[in-house]
Amino acid sequence: MNQQTACEYPQQLARKSISSKLFFEARSWRSKMQIGEKYSRSIKVTDKMSATCAVAGTPNVFGTPALVSLIELTAHEAIMSEFDDGQTSVGVSIELKHFSPTPIGMTVRCDVVLKHRDGVFYDFDVNVFDETEPICTCRHRRAVVTQEKITTKAQRKFSITT
Repeated sequence: MNQQTACEYPQQLARKSISSKLFFEARSWRSKMQIGEKYSRSIKVTDKMSATCAVAGTPNVFGTPALVSLIELTAHEAIMSEFDDGQTSVGVSIELKHFSPTPIGMTVRCDVVLKHRDGVFYDFDVNVFDETEPICTCRHRRAVVTQEKITTKAQRKFSITT
């Protein structure tokens, strides 16, 4: 089996999670996320989230690819109640400092704070902690988009030949 096939990142876990479903139902009544408001998500780090899973020969600790996935998922969930039918959010940029390793089996918490909103763009300050200390700081930008338009635009690239 290819190493990457065995990886499982936080988005995949959220699709399986009953607690995520309950979150979405509970949050649906809310109005827009306010500037300065914080939203958090915690996960337990598994082998399938390790750096080793993504890049052979790296340490068997919480990997940066899984960390980025957790940040994207947390920010996406924070603004989901604002989506109209057919809308979603996509990551636009991420500036990340991952400065401390987290062992497999430890719980990690991601806090996203909405810092700025400009039309469809949402800017977040992010802090991630394991059970003992901060492990990451980040700035992340997302855009609310129409899912069909994004999919169509991506599919059009198949018709471009060089």
